[in-house]
Amino acid sequence: PVKAYDFDTYLDLFWVAAQSGMLWTNTAGDISTDFHLISLVDSAMQRIQPTDKDMWVSSREVSARTINGAIWRLERVNTDPLKYDFYALYDTLSNLTGDWITALGVQYDDDRSIIWASTRKTEGGRDGVTFTRDDGKEWQQVPDTIRAWNFAFDNGDVYIAATEGLFKRPESDPTLEKLEFLQTGYPRRRIIPTAEFFSVRIVDDVLWAGSNDGIVVDSFGASTEILREFSDEDVPYVSPVPASPTRGLQFLRFHYKLAESDYITIKIYDFAMNLVKTVVDNEFRTPREAADQDDEDTWDMRNGDGDIVASGVYFFVVEKSSGEKEWGKIMVLP
Repeated sequence: PVKAYDFDTYLDLFWVAAQSGMLWTNTAGDISTDFHLISLVDSAMQRIQPTDKDMWVSSREVSARTINGAIWRLERVNTDPLKYDFYALYDTLSNLTGDWITALGVQYDDDRSIIWASTRKTEGGRDGVTFTRDDGKEWQQVPDTIRAWNFAFDNGDVYIAATEGLFKRPESDPTLEKLEFLQTGYPRRRIIPTAEFFSVRIVDDVLWAGSNDGIVVDSFGASTEILREFSDEDVPYVSPVPASPTRGLQFLRFHYKLAESDYITIKIYDFAMNLVKTVVDNEFRTPREAADQDDEDTWDMRNGDGDIVASGVYFFVVEKSSGEKEWGKIMVLP
């Protein structure tokens, strides 16, 4: 049984404000059995008021307005003076993955335009990506759950900058491919797999992508360069500071300068100067360029047994084959 509180007609549809939400059916034919449910909030909908331009409905918690029956604008008034009122835009029929749009992109390919949208979950839906080929009439979902921030397009190929990485969706294959980047000529210089990407553009057949581990300049396989900003410090240091083994990059980079090629050892000590881990053990290192710092050695904030280290202050030492040592400090957060 349906507990109904109000009835009315709008857009040639018969509407019911009910305990379970808003019910509607076509006014033609049998209207007693073919009802569709729109669940706007958890509480019962109690009143319906159509006008010549729109329709308003309300419950004890919210009021909602729609102009086409599919997109609803909700207003919830909080009685708590420490909280704020908010509006939410719900699209119940169009197949959007979520109800908060964080990024939009338009792809032009073969005289057609495809609109791409990144969504986040608020009251409903999920984090994801959807696209439409008919100006929003119907949306198709990308099955992967990612938090996208930006789009770029190369004819039929789509590039997506997301919290989970940089992805490519080839025109010939709808499956998302996570891209990895190594600098040409320096196989240890790379973008960490846990890096978040926030921006992506294609300019003159060159892919530019910005992450929290550097900027990627990729000529689609011909060459790849990774750009990073360095401190002017002459002594070794790590980045980022502070760092966490469970958030962000989940890695630390060691920055140090080499005047010439040398064998390098990097060790980590806790506050009591107990050895935590030897990150680099007498390995040969060659400076990339005379003016640049080496930033290819990393630590995942795990000890020699593979366990995540406790939060606190740690020290590291960079030792050269000559015995010269340079010390630095690390701050690890949970």
